[in-house]
Amino acid sequence: MPRKKKQQPDPLDEIALPDGTILEIRGPGNYLIYRGSHKVDAHEELCDRITEHLLDKFEYVTVTSIGALNEGPLAKWQDFDREMQFCGKFPEISDSGAVRKRIYPRVKRQIEAFWWAKKRSLS
Repeated sequence: MPRKKKQQPDPLDEIALPDGTILEIRGPGNYLIYRGSHKVDAHEELCDRITEHLLDKFEYVTVTSIGALNEGPLAKWQDFDREMQFCGKFPEISDSGAVRKRIYPRVKRQIEAFWWAKKRSLS
């Protein structure tokens, strides 16, 4: 007997571009459902929480200025891992290999994107 097709949740919003491309805006509770998607969504939410923590604590990007990206936990993945262990806000991080391979690169890219956007807006 065939299985029922998965019902995908509706996006939060849809935007039509001039070339006919349709962009779907999705957020928590509205992500696409596929095999392993709950793990991907949990990883993205963890990285977002870490990014917010680092931006608040180390002030890489503030309302009026930008800080140095090569200082603090973003300098090396070992410093980043040490900060995650000592801050106590992320008990789900227990594997340094996952920090080195997946968490650190994603968080660093996110903070760099904020940094470059702020740098362009200041100049």
